[in-house]
Amino acid sequence: EEKEEESWAEPVGTLALEVDVEQQRAEIRALQAMQEEPTAQLTQLCKDLRESVAEARAERQRLEAIRDLEKLKQSLLRQAEGGELRAGQEEQEEEEDIDEKYLLREAENAELELDSDMKDIQLRMKKMQAEMEALHSKRDALMSEMREIAEEGKEYDEGDDES
Repeated sequence: EEKEEESWAEPVGTLALEVDVEQQRAEIRALQAMQEEPTAQLTQLCKDLRESVAEARAERQRLEAIRDLEKLKQSLLRQAEGGELRAGQEEQEEEEDIDEKYLLREAENAELELDSDMKDIQLRMKKMQAEMEALHSKRDALMSEMREIAEEGKEYDEGDDES
């Protein structure tokens, strides 16, 4: 009767170890999938940030070119009129100066918003890095636990071989 119980105990113990190892492997696969998702999000955020920076730079260059053209226009008008500007042109220049100042303010606001977005993204990156480190730590702990279980299984199997 005792031998019969031992013959049943061996397969049940080995099966339990195999099930536990499979569960550990499933958890590791799930952790790896979770780890890949923040990396993809981070990559997309960086791509979006690069595009925003490029757009802001292009807008600023456009505004600077407009300002330079306005200065050139004013200079040419002064030369053509002998330094005297008509009242209508002065009014138009004042309006253009106001428009230019508005556009420059808009560009500065866009830069400030971009800086804010960059800081936000940096904070997100730090948070994701911390999450990734935690996932790595958990994965390492699970791998260590799996090795221990596998080692126990080997010891158990070796003990059976000796008897």
